[in-house]
Amino acid sequence: MLQSPLRVMFLREIFLNWLDFITRGYILSRQKISSEGVAQMSTLGIDWDTYDRDHIREHAFHEAGHAVVEFLLGRARGHLVHISMRGDHAVAARVRRERCMDVMFLHQLRGPIADDQHAFARAMAVREAVQCFAGPAAEWEATGDPDDHWFSHLCKAADYEENSDFDDALLFARKVTNSEGKAWLLLRRIAAWTDELLSLPRVWKTVESLANSLHHGIEMPGAVACEIMERAWGGDHRLPIFTLGRKWRRRML
Repeated sequence: MLQSPLRVMFLREIFLNWLDFITRGYILSRQKISSEGVAQMSTLGIDWDTYDRDHIREHAFHEAGHAVVEFLLGRARGHLVHISMRGDHAVAARVRRERCMDVMFLHQLRGPIADDQHAFARAMAVREAVQCFAGPAAEWEATGDPDDHWFSHLCKAADYEENSDFDDALLFARKVTNSEGKAWLLLRRIAAWTDELLSLPRVWKTVESLANSLHHGIEMPGAVACEIMERAWGGDHRLPIFTLGRKWRRRML
């Protein structure tokens, strides 16, 4: 396979994140969450009786789903800034990340993709769309109506309201396909893959562990979230996505 400058940059980033993942997350003895981190995670004196605990649970699983995909790809240590459960006029909660080359590349992509770059660009779109979909998928798995499905709900809601998870995933699918029909076919496939990914016991255990630590009013630092996910995942020193089998490497890398 041709090693374009773009592919070399991506592989270099994966390697550096993997190295950081090992040295900071597994080989070194795990450190306890710092008192400073705990202080930042305080509930700020919020009266829990004034909140709907089921509603808080929905948002906790939603944001945990997003964060765990970053973790699986070995990007959480470098990309995850914090998980905020402090709602505002725009959103109830959010995962803040930065320095994501995939997103920047996909947003800037224009025109047809060269044949020798298409598989690379498609994998990039798939992993970013899975990252988008993992939030609503995890929320639905934990709290949703078993007679409905999160993807169907997002598709229906897209006609009358903005949703960045759905809008971004559809944009990424459109960037790497040459027709609207193919973009939606890829999008539905990615939705099914997202459900399949979250159904893996080790992945779901990691989502649950992080979600159970996210309470209304906290802003959890990225380093704290990484420690929680690493403990839940276990002692394997390999990049998490590599432990899930060849199928997932083929789909997302």
